[in-house]
Amino acid sequence: MRELLETAMGADGELLTNSDLMTLLKDQENWSAMSEVSKQVWEEELNTTFKEVAAFILKQNAEENGTFISALTGAI
Repeated sequence: MRELLETAMGADGELLTNSDLMTLLKDQENWSAMSEVSKQVWEEELNTTFKEVAAFILKQNAEENGTFISALTGAI
Protein backbone atom coordinates (compact mmCIF):
# COMPACT_ATOMS: atom_id res chain seq x y z
CA MET A 1 0.00 0.00 0.00
CA ARG A 2 2.79 2.41 0.88
CA GLU A 3 4.48 1.81 -2.47
CA LEU A 4 1.18 2.40 -4.26
CA LEU A 5 0.80 5.72 -2.45
CA GLU A 6 4.41 6.77 -3.02
CA THR A 7 4.29 6.04 -6.75
CA ALA A 8 1.06 8.04 -7.04
CA MET A 9 2.74 11.19 -5.72
CA GLY A 10 4.25 13.77 -8.06
CA ALA A 11 7.31 15.82 -7.14
CA ASP A 12 5.01 18.62 -5.96
CA GLY A 13 2.94 16.29 -3.75
CA GLU A 14 0.03 16.21 -6.18
CA LEU A 15 -1.81 13.02 -6.97
CA LEU A 16 -0.76 11.71 -10.39
CA THR A 17 -3.90 11.10 -12.42
CA ASN A 18 -2.17 8.42 -14.49
CA SER A 19 -0.88 6.48 -11.48
CA ASP A 20 -1.67 2.89 -10.61
CA LEU A 21 -3.59 4.16 -7.58
CA MET A 22 -5.93 6.30 -9.70
CA THR A 23 -6.38 3.44 -12.17
CA LEU A 24 -7.28 1.11 -9.31
CA LEU A 25 -9.77 3.59 -7.85
CA LYS A 26 -11.36 4.37 -11.22
CA ASP A 27 -11.76 0.67 -11.98
CA GLN A 28 -14.22 0.34 -9.11
CA GLU A 29 -17.90 -0.08 -9.94
CA ASN A 30 -18.86 3.09 -8.06
CA TRP A 31 -16.72 5.24 -10.37
CA SER A 32 -18.67 4.33 -13.49
CA ALA A 33 -21.95 5.05 -11.69
CA MET A 34 -20.91 8.62 -10.82
CA SER A 35 -21.82 11.68 -12.87
CA GLU A 36 -19.02 13.75 -14.40
CA VAL A 37 -19.60 16.47 -11.80
CA SER A 38 -19.42 13.93 -8.97
CA LYS A 39 -16.20 12.51 -10.43
CA GLN A 40 -14.65 15.97 -10.52
CA VAL A 41 -15.66 16.71 -6.91
CA TRP A 42 -14.40 13.29 -5.82
CA GLU A 43 -11.03 13.86 -7.53
CA GLU A 44 -10.65 17.30 -5.91
CA GLU A 45 -11.42 15.88 -2.45
CA LEU A 46 -9.08 12.96 -3.05
CA ASN A 47 -6.29 15.30 -4.13
CA THR A 48 -6.70 17.36 -0.95
CA THR A 49 -6.59 14.25 1.21
CA PHE A 50 -3.69 12.88 -0.80
CA LYS A 51 -1.62 15.98 -0.06
CA GLU A 52 -2.05 15.24 3.64
CA VAL A 53 -1.03 11.62 3.07
CA ALA A 54 1.97 12.72 0.99
CA ALA A 55 3.14 15.04 3.77
CA PHE A 56 2.82 12.20 6.28
CA ILE A 57 4.80 9.82 4.04
CA LEU A 58 7.54 12.41 3.54
CA LYS A 59 7.73 12.91 7.30
CA GLN A 60 7.89 9.15 7.91
CA ASN A 61 10.62 8.72 5.30
CA ALA A 62 12.60 11.57 6.80
CA GLU A 63 12.29 10.14 10.30
CA GLU A 64 13.37 6.70 9.05
CA ASN A 65 16.43 8.29 7.46
CA GLY A 66 17.21 10.24 10.62
CA THR A 67 16.54 13.62 9.04
CA PHE A 68 13.52 15.83 9.13
CA ILE A 69 13.16 19.12 7.31
CA SER A 70 10.62 21.24 9.14
CA ALA A 71 9.70 23.07 5.92
CA LEU A 72 7.98 19.91 4.72
CA THR A 73 5.38 20.15 7.46
CA GLY A 74 4.35 23.57 6.21
CA ALA A 75 3.08 21.98 2.96
CA ILE A 76 -0.25 21.09 4.54
